[in-house]
Amino acid sequence: MDTIKTTQGQYKINGEYTMNRQILHQKIISYFMSEDNLNNNDPEAILLGGGTASGKSKLAKLLISGYAEDEINLIRIDPDEIKNLIPEFRSLQALNPEIAADFVHDESSDIANDLLSLCIHKKVSFIYDGTMKNFPKYQKLIYRLINEGYTVTAAVVDVP
Repeated sequence: MDTIKTTQGQYKINGEYTMNRQILHQKIISYFMSEDNLNNNDPEAILLGGGTASGKSKLAKLLISGYAEDEINLIRIDPDEIKNLIPEFRSLQALNPEIAADFVHDESSDIANDLLSLCIHKKVSFIYDGTMKNFPKYQKLIYRLINEGYTVTAAVVDVP
């Protein structure tokens, strides 16, 4: 039986994405990084954790709206939102929605990590949407953010 390669498996060769894929990644990152988001005074990082369908997206929208009232723009870094911008995801959603997310998961995570690094480098405020199940990863991220001058807030959303 043939196995289907993920988009990362198809387009990442020897640790690097193909040139066309790098261009796609840059377009996706540019979609999130508008000039309006480049407020780098007192950067804030909001880390959201929780399982699927726990309400993280709803909380993120409320936070973004609240910050916007104070004229602070937050970039939302959400691998699930990034998935929607990967062409294979959209086409696979129509054919087989059960496997579409898994098929592009690793690539959307790579793009999210690149967007996260760019936000930190430019001192841009953001919301990072994840599960928080990997404690060492988040511990390292929090230390990095604090060292880069960020105010860090973490919230875990759970459904009883």
